[in-house]
Amino acid sequence: MLRVDGVTAGYGATTVLQDVSVDVGNGEVVGLVGRNGVGKTTTLRTVMGTLAPRSGSVTYDGEDVGDLGPEETVRRGIALVPEERRIFGGLSVRENLELAELGGTGGRGGDHSWGIDEVLDTFENLADNESAPGSTLSGGEQQMLAVGRALVSGGRTLLLDEPTEGLAPYVVERVVETIESLRKRGLTVLLVEQNVRMALDVCDYVYVMDSGRIVHRSSPDALRDDDALDRHVGVSLDDDR
Repeated sequence: MLRVDGVTAGYGATTVLQDVSVDVGNGEVVGLVGRNGVGKTTTLRTVMGTLAPRSGSVTYDGEDVGDLGPEETVRRGIALVPEERRIFGGLSVRENLELAELGGTGGRGGDHSWGIDEVLDTFENLADNESAPGSTLSGGEQQMLAVGRALVSGGRTLLLDEPTEGLAPYVVERVVETIESLRKRGLTVLLVEQNVRMALDVCDYVYVMDSGRIVHRSSPDALRDDDALDRHVGVSLDDDR
């Protein structure tokens, strides 16, 4: 569904990504894990079209989207849920969703498009605060609103950038439930995450990034039995540590 093939990219004279390749199958949840500053968010920006690759290609559903720019990328059905969430604090929950619906795919999301009421039914906390300004929501509620906004925009493929950052453990569990629900609905997810345990629990396949390169790729089970996490991320899963 989504293929990043041999992409090199960066900012000005600085090269961040070096020959990065990532494949995400239709309906899969694929994780991209690694330390801070290794290029994970830059990879998402390249997929979204906010950063053009210097070499390599980004294809989506068989079409080259590397040079389309973010507006057209969204119209093709790719939606970003940024780490900063970027909701409109002065607008109500419903108004945030209505704005996303207006700027969405115009129906190109097909069977994967969610209505506003469906999002509110799915995220009860949002329904309870439907008229509340976005700025008054908790961190977890803001994250749910950011995901809901991507869904009503018609996104068939979601790019989730650190969705559990700064959230309490019980809210992280809700995020996991949300991702699993998206998978059941047939959506495709590329998940950037520092919470390695969470990523291994929810993903079908995992890539490890270090210094702008993909240094390991495998199933979650194989990665649990490998020392790649300890070597490249500084995380050991032995003895529940």
